[in-house]
Amino acid sequence: EATSGPVGEDGYPVPLWDKLTGKIDRNVAEYMRENGYDLVDYTRRNWSTLGPKLDGKLVFIAGEMDNFYLNLGVYGFEDMVREVAPADYGIRFEYGRPKKGHSHHHVDFSEMIREMGEHVKATTPAGENTAAWNY
Repeated sequence: EATSGPVGEDGYPVPLWDKLTGKIDRNVAEYMRENGYDLVDYTRRNWSTLGPKLDGKLVFIAGEMDNFYLNLGVYGFEDMVREVAPADYGIRFEYGRPKKGHSHHHVDFSEMIREMGEHVKATTPAGENTAAWNY
């Protein structure tokens, strides 16, 4: 909100959403979309270029019931990918169920770092040095 939304009359960022209810301010969302801050919209519009570059490189891990409703953005991105990408597109979505929150990790933190390192090594272009990713 603070870096990508409009500034209110009081000089502070206009909130995108109400933290108590999760209700989104559509004017702020439209402002953000028009200025390139809506990841789903941007990815959908640029899929022909981005899709092939991202195949096999994206992993989304989120709590099913995020404390700040951020899981809804992940669900929306997943829906968009399912619409525009082929069925065998290399992307992973994993949700903490049932009702895991904001800091959900499917494994402990050290194992998650190892998984991330393995993922980077597996998707690094041929000839690049992957030694720094050995945990």
